[in-house]
Order: sequence, then C-alpha cells, then structure tokens
Amino acid sequence: MDIKSPVEKYQDTARPVINDVANKIRTSIKLIMESGIDYEFRTTVAKPLHQLGDFEYMGKLIQGAKRYYLQNFVATKRIDEDLPMQPLTDAEIAEARIIMSQYVKEVGVR
Repeated sequence: MDIKSPVEKYQDTARPVINDVANKIRTSIKLIMESGIDYEFRTTVAKPLHQLGDFEYMGKLIQGAKRYYLQNFVATKRIDEDLPMQPLTDAEIAEARIIMSQYVKEVGVR
C-alpha cells in the first residue's frame, strides 16, 4: 500500500479530495496488517512534500508493519507540473530510514 504522507497532510499529496480520508487510510492499514497475506508499505518521497518530521507520523501510522520502502522521487512527467519537486538527498533518505526503522521491522530503499 502506498502511504503518501502523514494522514493530516494527505489532501496536500493525494488527488482527488477524499472525504474522511484519515479514517479510511487507518482502516485500510489495519485490514492489510491483520489480513495474514504478505504486504508492504511504501512512500515515494520528494521535497517539498515530505519533511523528516513526517516520517515519525508515518512510522506511528504503520507501527508493527513487516516491510516499508522509501522510494526517492525521480523527475519525470507529473500530473501537477506546477509543483516543483526534488528528490531527497542521500543523507535525508538515510535519516528517514533510521526513523522508520523504529516502527517497522524491515525498511528498505528503492
């Protein structure tokens, strides 16, 4: 499952606008984690959408998960061309991985 951001910031990073998005995301995460099937969570990270502090919130959101992957942004054609985005630095990715490792068993970078 793609975790776009902390639920409080979801409407800034996801389209279209979804009513009651926070509860729907939490419910989906719970269903996935309790399903008994193999799963992973992932986030494509980009500045200015993600700050290092966001990973604390996302880690708590999926606390106890089996796997989580950070996918750094790669500049290609985007839906919202007006939003200037950049990849995180290697140091920022490493820090985000450390933060997420406090909450998730296996954290990788793609």
